[in-house]
Amino acid sequence: MGLGSTMLLACMSTHVAEQNANSIAAVRKRASFDLSCAPEKLNIVELGRNSYDQLTTLGVMGCEKKATYVNLGHRAGWALDVGERKADAPAPQ
Repeated sequence: MGLGSTMLLACMSTHVAEQNANSIAAVRKRASFDLSCAPEKLNIVELGRNSYDQLTTLGVMGCEKKATYVNLGHRAGWALDVGERKADAPAPQ
């Protein structure tokens, strides 16, 4: 692998890391509203990534509630998957 390829991969990796950090920030803001919970009380858990290492699914827990958010694409952003539920409630069938 040449120097140019190595630099390109490093740049792409940095870009993906920035995208993922922005995604987490966006989901934290949205989940704070959806769950009526202060952003600092939310715990974000990675649930899925695509083949480019971009986050595709995030779980959010806080204030005795939890929710799942899915990435609808670059322009569409993140959406609540099935709605919030109590943290100890079983997943819908």
